[in-house]
Formats: sequence, structure tokens, C-alpha cells
Amino acid sequence: MYSNFSGDLHAFRYLPMFIKEVMRFYSPVPMVARRSSSPTTLDGHIVPPNLRIDINLYAIHHNPDVWEEPEVGFPMLELLTVLVRF
Repeated sequence: MYSNFSGDLHAFRYLPMFIKEVMRFYSPVPMVARRSSSPTTLDGHIVPPNLRIDINLYAIHHNPDVWEEPEVGFPMLELLTVLVRF
């Protein structure tokens, strides 16, 4: 019924772009935690060793200072533009 499609994956030019944008928009891991190993200075603040640091990936992925339009997926718009031409 199904054949091996692994040889056809190169034909899906926009699939990696689509997957990356979906992963940015709907991150399966919204937060990660790290522990500082030595004294560090971050943005002018001293971080002592062995301090837990929580990183909010969702906030980074939806930050307007990082992304021009964080709630609009640019690759998705490009993909839709290409699809509309066909």
C-alpha cells in the first residue's frame, strides 16, 4: 500500500521551512532551565555560580524586538505566496 518515500523528501522544498516556523510558533518545549557553573555577568547583572536560570523560549520566539512580526510567520506567508501562484 505505501512505498518508501524517503527518496522523495528532497522534492518537498518548503517542508523544512514550514516545520521550523511551526516549531517557532508552537514550541513543544516552552521553557528550559540551566544552572550557572561560574560567576557570570548578564546584561549588567552578576549571576552567581549554581543559580538556576529559566529561559522562556515562547517569549523569545514571540518577541517583537527579535522578530519583525512575531505573530505572523514569514516563511508561512512566503509559502502561501508560492502556493497561490500555482
